[in-house]
Amino acid sequence: MIMIKKIALLLLSALTAACCVSSKSNTTPDGGNEDDKTAKVGEVLPAWSEGQLDIHAICTGRGECFFYIMPDGTTMVVDCGEIPSGISTSTTPAGDEITIKTVNPMPNSLAKAYETVGRYVKHFLPSGKSEIDYMLMTHYHNDHMGSIIKGYPQSSAGNYSLTGIPGLYSVVPFKKMIDRSYPDYTTYSPDIVKNYASFIEYATSTKGLQVEKFEVGSKSQIALLGNASKYPSFQIRNLCGGGYVWNGAAAIDCYGSSTLNENGASCGFLLSYGKFDWLAAGDAGDTNSKVAYLMASQIGRKIDGMKAHHHLSWKSMAARSMSILQPKLIVSENFWTHQPWPAEFDAMYGAYPGEKNIFFTNIAAEVAAANPGMMSKTTGYNGHVVVRVAPGGDEYSVYLLDATDYKYNVKAIYGPFKSE
Repeated sequence: MIMIKKIALLLLSALTAACCVSSKSNTTPDGGNEDDKTAKVGEVLPAWSEGQLDIHAICTGRGECFFYIMPDGTTMVVDCGEIPSGISTSTTPAGDEITIKTVNPMPNSLAKAYETVGRYVKHFLPSGKSEIDYMLMTHYHNDHMGSIIKGYPQSSAGNYSLTGIPGLYSVVPFKKMIDRSYPDYTTYSPDIVKNYASFIEYATSTKGLQVEKFEVGSKSQIALLGNASKYPSFQIRNLCGGGYVWNGAAAIDCYGSSTLNENGASCGFLLSYGKFDWLAAGDAGDTNSKVAYLMASQIGRKIDGMKAHHHLSWKSMAARSMSILQPKLIVSENFWTHQPWPAEFDAMYGAYPGEKNIFFTNIAAEVAAANPGMMSKTTGYNGHVVVRVAPGGDEYSVYLLDATDYKYNVKAIYGPFKSE
């Protein structure tokens, strides 16, 4: 009888272990990778732990924001967009004028994006931390830095509106701000840039905020601050910014005497951790510039994952670039009904062979209903997307979190996937 019980227990243990391992992009009901066994669908995503790399695409429905927790606990937020709800028009590559509208804000209609981001970041900050180490703004567009929105509060101390990046600072401060042009903001006329400049003036003079211009080509500007020697394979290489691209020896001007396109001026970097590589470059797609292609050519090899250029709008993820990079993982933040653009999605999807796992923080219901082919190729959507890379960088898993409240429960788990 005792022997039978032992055999039964061994069989049950083996069955349980088998059920906790997933393959490819199938959702697992009760487990993640071997470094994160406690992740469960329906429960709060476990906190980051030492040695892991976390990449969080925060879903606000009002702009782009990514939150990074590096292997030693160094933290970085990239962008904090905040656009008003509404309807607008846009012109397609074919010259057609279409009506577009914003998706629903998350987690509810009363939420301000900077507050949503602030609460999210404070929840997932490593234990003992109360500040963000680096804040990087990729470029001067409101879906990446904030908008002047009627009804939003003014700072009680400085002469600026609390929105986007300045608003986030009021919720969870950051130690160092990096943008593409510091200290020169005089050539940029939009009110939101003036608002940002007022924030910078206040925070540097009274709060001790450090501000730097993004250094194209640097691999030390964004570095591990806690225990860099423990993670020698971790690196962030600045690849593009202000219309320049690093070619391995120098920063090359992609525009010359032509007018600088603000999307093409985006700051971008390649993050490497062991075998894992991740590209993030704001809106530096293929519209009116050679930035994306030159950047892909400089990388010159396959990467594991990337943030979608320009929310996978039209002319953002051209085949000539994607055929070089061939990422298995693409994460896109979307907040308009033309994002992703179906034709761009199809062209990107067909640009290279092999496995592709594509995630969107938001896809409007009407867009999903009208594009069943695109949706059948989409791995996960509508929620916060978390890429969690195991210590050493050999594998990673992806978690889709519920964005309709502030609990951060796991909706689905994908992976683990092997880094290449």
